[in-house]
Amino acid sequence: MNPLVRGWRHLSVLDGRTSGVCLRRHGLLWNKKKEAIGHDVPFARPPLHPNCRSSLVFVFDSDAPFDGMTGADWVRSRSAAQLRGQFGEGIGQMLYDGVITLADAVSADGLKPLTLAQLQQQTRFSFVGRKQEYHLGGRVLSRWDLAELSGAADGSEISFVEYPEATAMYRTPALKIIVANADVYDVPMHRAILLQADGSLILRNESQYLLAEQQGKGIATEALKQQIIAARKLGIERIETYAVRGETENGYYTWARLGFDGDLTADILNRLPDDLHHAKRVSDLMQTERGREWWKRNGKTINLAFDLQNNSLSIRMFRHYLSSKRAS
Repeated sequence: MNPLVRGWRHLSVLDGRTSGVCLRRHGLLWNKKKEAIGHDVPFARPPLHPNCRSSLVFVFDSDAPFDGMTGADWVRSRSAAQLRGQFGEGIGQMLYDGVITLADAVSADGLKPLTLAQLQQQTRFSFVGRKQEYHLGGRVLSRWDLAELSGAADGSEISFVEYPEATAMYRTPALKIIVANADVYDVPMHRAILLQADGSLILRNESQYLLAEQQGKGIATEALKQQIIAARKLGIERIETYAVRGETENGYYTWARLGFDGDLTADILNRLPDDLHHAKRVSDLMQTERGREWWKRNGKTINLAFDLQNNSLSIRMFRHYLSSKRAS
């Protein structure tokens, strides 16, 4: 390869016959190691499907901006009728209405168009505003990424805002996710995404208050299951929460039961009975019926975290909890 070459750019023919796969890739750039630059679509050499008209061209300046219309620009320039004709009635209308983006319409590897049924599964939520992506430092998160991270119940309305209070408290860029659903939550549910100095992300469960009639239905469990899948997909290593004990709040126990963990504070350690004196962390208590009963009666507001790494104690405790619920 010519030593002056810095990488490849995908170019597609833009017309009414262009596939969603090729539109998604149009204008995207990869370096000589086939690493994506400014996006997360894996490298692939055309043809990508039968009758593919796309090509790869050499790039000599990887910092030069793309001088052309992107696939997303093309979609925005089309009428509803044109998009329905190109993508089909359902998907075309969803693209026109902004319910999905071009990126949503293609598989994560950028090689397969998703079916209408698959996309309908992904549109379980409504969004405030038409913004499709959010930038947190150098990370780019789609609104669908953020919705999945929230663990929102189906039918929720989701919005995303800057979070200066968290930025000031944790001294790191932060984004707040607000989830509203009057059929499920007593007040809107709040989540936060924090960007660490090393570029990694932390997910925080800030608040979650269910309506009285929704409590005890496993909604928090299902939400956490969704969060675990979404967070691990994005390489997030932990979920944090300030687990409150109050007149109507039992997060200190519920989150601990689901696998969240943290060091026991000095005052708790001093109050442990002799048969639980070995316990140093909340998880030490939650692994026995005796410990769980004691924590439920004597526990207090505490900072907890869920370790998302493979086969972590948090993951094992969550799986055990799910198994016990299925068996009961």
